[in-house]
Amino acid sequence: MTTTSRLRRVAVAVAALVAALGTSPAAPASAADTVTCAASAPVLAVDGAGALWSYALGSPASPGAAFTGRIRIGTGWNVYGTVLAADAGWVYALSGSGMYLYHRTSAGVWDVQRRHFGYLADWAQASRAGRITVDQRGTIFVLTDAGAVEAYRFDSAHEGLVRVHDLVLEAESTRNLVVAAGDGVLYLRRSNGELDRVRYEATSDRILSVSRRVGSGWGAFSRITSPGGDVLLATRPDGRMIHYRYREDTRTWVVSGHQVGTGWHTLRQVSAGSSSCRLTTSFVPSPVTPMAWRTDRPGVVTVRTSRDIDAVTPDPGTGLTWARFDAVSGGMQQAHLLFEASNLVGTPSLTRLQDDRLSVLTTTSSSTMYGALQRPGVFGLAPATDEGGRMATSPTSAVLGKNAFHFAVDPEGRLWVKKQLLTSGEFLPWRPAGLSGLRPVSVSAWERGDGTVRLAVVASDGRLRLGTYDGTSITGLTTLATGVEGRPDVLPYPGWDSAVVAHRVADGRVRVGMVALTANGRSAPWVTLGPISGDPSLGFAGNGSSFVQVRGQSDDVLVSSESGPRAADWETWRTSTLTPGEVSDPEVVTDFTYSSQVSDGTLTVRAGYTQNGHHQIEAAWRR
Repeated sequence: MTTTSRLRRVAVAVAALVAALGTSPAAPASAADTVTCAASAPVLAVDGAGALWSYALGSPASPGAAFTGRIRIGTGWNVYGTVLAADAGWVYALSGSGMYLYHRTSAGVWDVQRRHFGYLADWAQASRAGRITVDQRGTIFVLTDAGAVEAYRFDSAHEGLVRVHDLVLEAESTRNLVVAAGDGVLYLRRSNGELDRVRYEATSDRILSVSRRVGSGWGAFSRITSPGGDVLLATRPDGRMIHYRYREDTRTWVVSGHQVGTGWHTLRQVSAGSSSCRLTTSFVPSPVTPMAWRTDRPGVVTVRTSRDIDAVTPDPGTGLTWARFDAVSGGMQQAHLLFEASNLVGTPSLTRLQDDRLSVLTTTSSSTMYGALQRPGVFGLAPATDEGGRMATSPTSAVLGKNAFHFAVDPEGRLWVKKQLLTSGEFLPWRPAGLSGLRPVSVSAWERGDGTVRLAVVASDGRLRLGTYDGTSITGLTTLATGVEGRPDVLPYPGWDSAVVAHRVADGRVRVGMVALTANGRSAPWVTLGPISGDPSLGFAGNGSSFVQVRGQSDDVLVSSESGPRAADWETWRTSTLTPGEVSDPEVVTDFTYSSQVSDGTLTVRAGYTQNGHHQIEAAWRR
């Protein structure tokens, strides 16, 4: 193998390769570059005899990058099927018995050797070469045989794994290689040689961008590695190493087809230190205080195939209170559950998995969200997982087929969606939903029954907007109301031709009205009801007439009903049968028809405080 000082330039071949890769013109001179690198990047390599070498690639992000020499830093490394140069001197070595961690200091001392973890043994196999990589943070990403991307994360001291099998990208069978090239920056090669680029931000668990086909012809390479900073080092089967650098801001390859060495095919392993180059722009969103209050309503969930209705509310500082209401017997059990995260706030987003277990997604006062699944056969939750977030609102969910979708608004007014697989309970990262200019108000979501979800959001100018989400994008936005304050509620009639809308206005009163959703729908004048304290919640009574409930100024629950179905003549407030006290806003469960014993009524739940300071959930039927 030769370094740059002894390179045999093959200008014609390199030019042909550049053309095949479909690279873009150089970036405009006016664009600001955002990459910074160490003077040289270590590229680790294991030779046929098992010696571990460190090659120094000088100026790794520049068009003049060149190898300046090598030193031997170890022997006996041929016992490992895969060797990965990670961040800040860490090396991950994989064999049939799992993963071994090493660390080499800047002084050249191995101060950590053979720290063993029983994971990732399968990725030591030669058949999975190119399917495992390490990013700038030291996170391991693997490309499964099905084409999904999973993450494995260490704690800060590399003494334990804090996440394993964390699903980042769903399977696409055409993917055959993954390489990390920065903090969550992933390049994915397809079987046709096309290269995609994904930016994943781990702190907030967000997919920030997906760029399809940033290049073609990448099937010409047998190996691709990266020192970070969107720099790629690609080796051809004949041993030539070619140097590239991509710029995200201009979407161009500013270094393309630059040959930096030959003879690299003689080495068993090649891996560049993953944090040698970094982008100076941070994509980590700052923590935010969510728009949440002690009086926020509980989260509720029910499915038509189950007799149980679940309600969950944060228990200040200590955990969650979970109540399960049996709609046949009328009984209710509830428990206070300790939770790994403290200071939970807002309204949790609840779903039911296909095996009928409960799933909870909830947020903290610092805007980090956590997910937890019910333990099989137990009225309790498994350990929670960090699901990122940094959102300004609580999450809200709806189900489409085998998937749930959780929605939340960030501090900049953008809508995000997190997909959850109901077969396993796994959460995927947050993705942009394509809406912006929103107030930090929790989203309302309903499954329509036609393979879509209806979403209600509040725009920054106070308009209540209704749109359709099909699992990919939002379309058909219409305005239902203006002058909206707080969190509104929408209650669609069967058939989705009309809906009841209720919301607070600036003077503290509530407006209720019927609005048309289709050309065949019916509208009626708005009715304004007296001052209240909370946000309204809508439901149907047994005869099909609608009612609105709200927390009153004395923390009682006030109710206003129609005289009959679609009468649109809501009466003045009257006090409900729920017990007054320091309580949450009420939440109404309207989509429940498990048995004839309960199909003629609606369940209302809310949370209050017991004498020991814990939350307790109260439930009452409205017939």
